[in-house]
Amino acid sequence: MRRHGRAWRVALAVVAAATGAATLPAAHAAAGGDASAGAGIRADFNGDGYADLAVAAPDATVDGKTGAGYVAVVYGSATGLKPASKQVISQNTPGVTDSAERATTSAAR
Repeated sequence: MRRHGRAWRVALAVVAAATGAATLPAAHAAAGGDASAGAGIRADFNGDGYADLAVAAPDATVDGKTGAGYVAVVYGSATGLKPASKQVISQNTPGVTDSAERATTSAAR
C-alpha cells in the first residue's frame, strides 16, 4: 500500500511540473496519501474549469527503459473526460528535467 501512495505523489509532482501547476491538492497532501481523502478533489491541470484525470504508470517502459514510468493525463470537458486528449508525461517530456532511466529494482521506488 505504501508504494501506491508514493506513486500517486510522484505522479502528481510530475504532472504539476510538466503542466505548470503551482501546487498539489492540499487535501491529498494533508491526508498523507489516503485515497479516500482525495475522493472529492477535482484536479484541473490545464486550467479550463473541467476536472482532469491523472493516472500513474510507475512500472511503464519509456524509450526502452523498463520501469521508468510515466503519468497519463486525460483532460475533461463539459461532457466528461476526453480520452482523445490524453497526454503522456515522463522524464523524456520536453520541459521536464532529467531523462527517463531504467529502474534498478522494484524496491527502489
